[in-house]
Amino acid sequence: MVAAHAGGRSHRPCSRRRSATELDVHGETLYLDAATDAGELGSRIRQRSPVLTLGNFDEYLLGYRDRSFCVDPADLVRVVPGKNGIFLPLMVSNGRVIGTWRRLAKGRSITVEPQPFAAFSDRTAASFARSIKRYATFLDLTATVTSPTPARGR
Repeated sequence: MVAAHAGGRSHRPCSRRRSATELDVHGETLYLDAATDAGELGSRIRQRSPVLTLGNFDEYLLGYRDRSFCVDPADLVRVVPGKNGIFLPLMVSNGRVIGTWRRLAKGRSITVEPQPFAAFSDRTAASFARSIKRYATFLDLTATVTSPTPARGR
């Protein structure tokens, strides 16, 4: 995004000529590439894949002091089990952290164990497995996903 003004003067970025979309955010005009899916302001953004797998130090969670927008504070101890700054890899669905996962690497393969905060639906489990397969393919590894570890109480 590019702000419409800098130093009090209005500027039109070069991308404006290449079909940028104007977006008014709290009275400030921002420009986005026309291909950007900005969604409806104030609406909940839905991700294309039901479950995303993020690494243990992903900025999605790490970059904020108040993480309640994406994880229930009662579940945060499951993400940072020792309260020592060591975060576990995340499972995210519709912007919320729904569990963690662990991997065991052996040679050219990995075994991944999902640890959801609540029971998985079959659809969620299948989406998690697809996400891990894409991750393994990126690393040029094979992957096996185990059955989810039953959710432990808070």
